[in-house]
Amino acid sequence: MLQLILGRSGSGKTRQIYDELTSSVGRGNGKAHILLVPEQFSFESERALLERLGASEAGKVQVLSFTRLAETVFRELGGLAGRRMDDCVRALLLSQALEQVGDNLILYRRHIQDPAYIRSLLSVLTECKQCAVTPRMLEETAQTLPESTLRGKTQELSLILGAYEAMAAGAYVDPLDDLTLLAQRLPESALLRGTAVYVDAFKGFTAQELQVLAVTMRQAERLTVTLCTDTLQETGNGCSRFSPAVRTASRLLRLAQDGGVPVAKVIYLTENHRAENEALRLLEAGAFVPCPETLEEKTDAVTLTSCADIYTECAWTARTIRRLLREGSRCRDIAVAARNFADYQGVLDVVLEQEGVAYYMDARRDILTDPLVTLILSALDITTGGWDTEDVLRLLKTGLVPFSSQTIAALENYVFQWRINGSRWKQEWLWNPEGLSVRETEENRRLLEGLNRQRRRLTGPLERLQMVMKADRLKGRDFAMGIYRYLIEIQADAMLRFRVRQLEETGERAMARNLSRIWDVLMGMLDKFASALGDSQVPPAKLTELLRLACGILDLGETPQSLDAVQVGSADRMRFSSPKIVFILGANEGVFPANPSQQGILTEKEREQLIACGLPITDTGDFQAVEERFFAYMALSAPSEQLFVSYIRGNATGETLAPSALVGTVEQILPGCRRGEEEAADGRDIESAADAFSRMAALWRDPTPVSASLQRFFREQPAYHGRIAAMERAAAGRPAHFEDPDQAARFFGKDLRLSPSRVEKYHLCRFAYFCQYGLRAKSRKPADLDAAEFGTLAHYVMEKLLPVYAQQGFDTVRKQQALTDTADAVQEYVDTYMGGAENKSSRFSYLLTRLTATCGSLLWQVVLEMRQSRFVPVDYELPIGLPDEEHPDAVEPLLLTLPDGTQVYVQGQVDRVDILEKDGVSYVRVVDYKTGYKEFRLAEVMDGINVQMLIYLMSIWINGGRRYGQVTPAGVLYLPAKLPVVKIDRGTDETAAERAQVKVMRMNGLLLDNPEIIRAMELDAAGLFIPARLTSSESGEAVAAGSSVASLRQFALIKGRIEKLLTEMAETLRSGDIAALPAQNNRIDACAWCDYKAVCGHEADDPVRRIREDDTAAVLKDLQAAEETAAANR
Repeated sequence: MLQLILGRSGSGKTRQIYDELTSSVGRGNGKAHILLVPEQFSFESERALLERLGASEAGKVQVLSFTRLAETVFRELGGLAGRRMDDCVRALLLSQALEQVGDNLILYRRHIQDPAYIRSLLSVLTECKQCAVTPRMLEETAQTLPESTLRGKTQELSLILGAYEAMAAGAYVDPLDDLTLLAQRLPESALLRGTAVYVDAFKGFTAQELQVLAVTMRQAERLTVTLCTDTLQETGNGCSRFSPAVRTASRLLRLAQDGGVPVAKVIYLTENHRAENEALRLLEAGAFVPCPETLEEKTDAVTLTSCADIYTECAWTARTIRRLLREGSRCRDIAVAARNFADYQGVLDVVLEQEGVAYYMDARRDILTDPLVTLILSALDITTGGWDTEDVLRLLKTGLVPFSSQTIAALENYVFQWRINGSRWKQEWLWNPEGLSVRETEENRRLLEGLNRQRRRLTGPLERLQMVMKADRLKGRDFAMGIYRYLIEIQADAMLRFRVRQLEETGERAMARNLSRIWDVLMGMLDKFASALGDSQVPPAKLTELLRLACGILDLGETPQSLDAVQVGSADRMRFSSPKIVFILGANEGVFPANPSQQGILTEKEREQLIACGLPITDTGDFQAVEERFFAYMALSAPSEQLFVSYIRGNATGETLAPSALVGTVEQILPGCRRGEEEAADGRDIESAADAFSRMAALWRDPTPVSASLQRFFREQPAYHGRIAAMERAAAGRPAHFEDPDQAARFFGKDLRLSPSRVEKYHLCRFAYFCQYGLRAKSRKPADLDAAEFGTLAHYVMEKLLPVYAQQGFDTVRKQQALTDTADAVQEYVDTYMGGAENKSSRFSYLLTRLTATCGSLLWQVVLEMRQSRFVPVDYELPIGLPDEEHPDAVEPLLLTLPDGTQVYVQGQVDRVDILEKDGVSYVRVVDYKTGYKEFRLAEVMDGINVQMLIYLMSIWINGGRRYGQVTPAGVLYLPAKLPVVKIDRGTDETAAERAQVKVMRMNGLLLDNPEIIRAMELDAAGLFIPARLTSSESGEAVAAGSSVASLRQFALIKGRIEKLLTEMAETLRSGDIAALPAQNNRIDACAWCDYKAVCGHEADDPVRRIREDDTAAVLKDLQAAEETAAANR
């Protein structure tokens, strides 16, 4: 007999079943009883029966799921023997099936080698199994269709699935066939004869389950089925909230009729026994119905909350749960449901942990990011691909290879520096670990030898794995064995056990459990590859993608670690276990209820055609929409005491989102429901110290009582003193500084030995100076021929060739000679300092060619300039610093002494020193070769920017007498080291073209305001080579307006300003001031390319140090005015 018990959610259907079971068992008539429930309900149902019946009586009721029913029958009749497959094996067999029937395919032939297509086929296979659709049925249906794409699809799917079934037959037992086989074997079993079978808590049944129920109702004494509906009549044209249950009831009644099974009078349960208040009762009764009864009074039983985004929503949810627990609720009485649950993973769990809420998340765990899976897939990508460096580094960083973090960092730095990729991983590394232009030392050679040793440790096992993967006839069994041997060779199993122990010792037991479990899972997966593919030959790249697919479809569920935990999950998967309080998250349009998806091999229209032909496949999108509404109804009606519904106003992309019909039905039925606050302005919703601290940080600058109270609270907590101090410093915008000036003095040293680049870095930003030269935090840079390397190369060419040309006579040098000599010098430099051009990348060769041409142009520019100049180069790469064994002839630097005895000096190297001997005086100019175009601006020098050349000139002026005699500064010049680009008219002669080129490369800087000196630098004093020119007047020659010149007195004032800058720099650093105060003007932005802007905390609207932009004349005028004022005050 078939007995239907119908009722809406909460009407007591399960209680009715338990009452009948209690009564029947209590009569002691010896009748067998079976309670059939969904898999997720087995434990809870057994516990409920134990509480009702007691231990002895509860044992008289078998609580089974369909799966456990099949196992029970097969244990009795046989059918459990054989290898049971899972989605991994199905995917592998489907891949082979595609290969086997490939020649007969037209539509799907191009997908034969596409592992991603296997996922779609797997979905079709699962659907066909659950709907009891066989390959023969597909073929028969295809024959009834007219010639069309659908007919072709159906025929080819029949071929593929038929080949799959043939491969699986005899070799595997497919659990997806269990219920079909159960329906066939069940009549042979004595299990159901004379038994009372109760079926409860199902939302619906698959075709396979209906087949089992059809046999059950014929064999059992009584089959009682509960369904969530209050009617057997279809309403709303199949679109009502109970349409799925009505269809299920109709099918059960038809099965009873077909089987000659009597049907008892339907039991209707109409009273809501779950909802403990009027609001929840009315909401359950009226949800998604056209004209529901409403409750106008205010109610706190249902809360609607609008949140800014998903992060705010999760934080609000966690705080609210924490409050409910504080008020006496239990974790196990609370459930949290979201339809798009994947969006909440990694957000909701974090805030629940932060609030100290115990929870169980019923969600699929993706193992593709697990370290062991990443290790295996990376190794396969390396060995079947092209040894991509990203794959190698990903493998190294799994933590499951026997390399220390220091070794991994050293390897990563080297491969980044030298752009190692592809086959270069398998070749001996030959390049200096210190980079280009650094002479090899014994220490460097030892470092390189160590790197190569670690490289071989890494690549040796991988190359052996590659030999397996590149075999002519790679078999599935060899593929699996090769991976296993690789893992054992690199001791991945031992490293895994070590990581598990580490996690256990730090209290991360869940992570330790998952990491330990994954080894067994993957070993089982490799076994399946070996058994399913065996001797089949498959390309290694396809095998790799199949393994990736297998890992992606693996569904690893989590086991609850506590009975008292908040239940969290997806609304379509969750089985609500009588919660008192339910949270529904993400109640947005198109999200919950969700819009039907149009994915898969078959389109919506094609499904409708196949269903019309009598093929019992899954319903169309229209029915999916009805089902989605049913999921929403079940979530709304699940709580007995309180319901919280939230939705978000916007997503991460800035898109505005609207609330869904779920929110609309709550507002319609309960206009007086409580409106929640995503964050209470008075702070009354704060539930934990972590939440309180976050709120305090957000409100720090707000002059509110909440902010003041929170700050006062945390200032009284010793554990938070450091964080509070950091907050105060950040919020107040106070500059970074050493708390103890003595510590700063020790950190930077007693005496300050500087280089011009350090001086400039300091004046660009003190914090950047602290990071680079205090902490020695350096950014990684590839060993490219960049601006710095080019500068070194250009200096080498000039130092090598200019003395030769000076001795030979610049007038005798021809352009082709200069270019040829440059190329030879560059090659010599590359051979000596860069390990030769062999084995370098094509990019290196290209850049070297360009830089050779640039050096040639630069050299020729110097030759042209020196031909008409009376200044003579006398020193190249002249050291400025304290003389020592390496540089005994160094010119001593500017030496400054602070009041506390601290000495400050700047040392470095001058690219070139030119001298003009006149009347016993050595007029000195210093020349610097600058890549690109560095424009000299005295205003910037006065603020500490671009002071290098003037510091060198001042050092020679003050301390160069021993080397040059009586010294007078003649100026500083920057020679742009770049390939000149000039625009000339067609037909322009060579001399004019060369003159245009010379003008483009004119030097810039600051020269002595002396006509004789200027003419000595440039014969015709026309400003072609230097940034000054002369004009003639009745009184004689004069320096033309606009020339970049300064008098000797002004040079002295500049020297005084530079000395003041250096003194202030030393005093500031020793005081501990390392503020992030970047220099800025229209040309300079210290933050633009700063390596440390991610850590300094400087914001766009924070203060900056403005750099002057006045012209040279204005700066010199200000210097003189300042001196006169100082003199008047003395």
